[in-house]
Amino acid sequence: MKYWEKILRRASNSDKDRLEQVILKLENRELPNDVIKLSDRESYRVRVGNWRIQFHYESDIVVIDEVNRRRENTYK
Repeated sequence: MKYWEKILRRASNSDKDRLEQVILKLENRELPNDVIKLSDRESYRVRVGNWRIQFHYESDIVVIDEVNRRRENTYK
């Protein structure tokens, strides 16, 4: 089981569907328009409602670092 699949269990069904769609796009190298590079590291983030997906690239592979609900300590 992938890390993010475990996190998605606590999301509502509508959020879960949207998150899965974005993650599949990331895995297929289809970047959404609202991808932002994080300034203090070589990572990126994309917003999906109140959820944030943080990821980075290793060669041709997209690695999902975190999938979290947006809170004050999301990027710490």
